[in-house]
Parts: sequence; C-alpha cells; structure tokens
Amino acid sequence: MQKFYLITALLILNFLSWQIIFSWFNFSPTISFLNVGQGNATLIKDRSGNILIDAGKNNGLILTEKLKVLPYFKNKIDVAIITHADTDHYGGFFDLFQIQKPGLVIYNGGLSKEETFNNFLAIVKEKNIPLIDFKAGDKILTKNSILQALAPENYNAKTTD
Repeated sequence: MQKFYLITALLILNFLSWQIIFSWFNFSPTISFLNVGQGNATLIKDRSGNILIDAGKNNGLILTEKLKVLPYFKNKIDVAIITHADTDHYGGFFDLFQIQKPGLVIYNGGLSKEETFNNFLAIVKEKNIPLIDFKAGDKILTKNSILQALAPENYNAKTTD
C-alpha cells in the first residue's frame, strides 16, 4: 500500500513540475486595463516585469485593481510611466509610492503649472527613483519586448495646461 502512495505522490509531483516548466516557456505578455474611475491605468506584464502606464486619480483604486491581475507576492511595479501631467493620469502613483517603490519612472518631460505634479516629481526625487524623459522615437528594451514612443513628434518641454 505504501508503494501505491509513493508512486501516486511521485506522479503528481512529476505532473506539477512539467506544468511549471511548460507555463514558463509558454508565457505570453498580458495587457490589462484597470478600472480606476476617471482616468487611465494600463498594466503590461511580461517576463521582464510589470509596467504600469498611468495610475488614475489619487483615490486608492490602483492598489486594489492591480491586485486583481497580479499575484500578491509578485505585484511590484517595475516601471511606472506617466503619459502626461493631468492628475487623473498620475495621481494614483501617490498611493502606490506609499507602499512600494518602482524601479523607474518615465514621463514625457513636460512641465506643469500644477503644484501637485511638482510635488509628485519631488517625491520621485526624494525616494531616489530614476526619472527618464521619454519622447517620440525613444525605446524601452526589456527581455522580451520593445516599447516605443510614437508621438508627439516635436515635443519641447514647455509648460502644459
């Protein structure tokens, strides 16, 4: 009877091991559009990490929404991208930065008259998060993907409204 249990346990372990191996090789990047109320939040997940494009307003929704698509212990945002300096696009990063620090923040280099955006940039600097200007033609190379900015063509870092 012990041989039966041993063989059964080994077969199950073998099956689970192969499932893990095949899932690793067949991993496909995913794009999730998160419901953060007014504003936008797009999460790109691939083998190289998690990229969050915008985070909606500063209302806490980004924290619950990202947990719906990312496992609890693997929910770190590696790259945070801000498309432009409207609060409904970057405000959720205030919530996110209170509990975790992304490896990199990318934005279009534009300035803003909003004091809130200047506070955001100050927090990025205070937490020693690398900040990169990302403009048309620039590329981000990951292990499996290339993200390229398509527009605007001639962006000069003037103050936006």
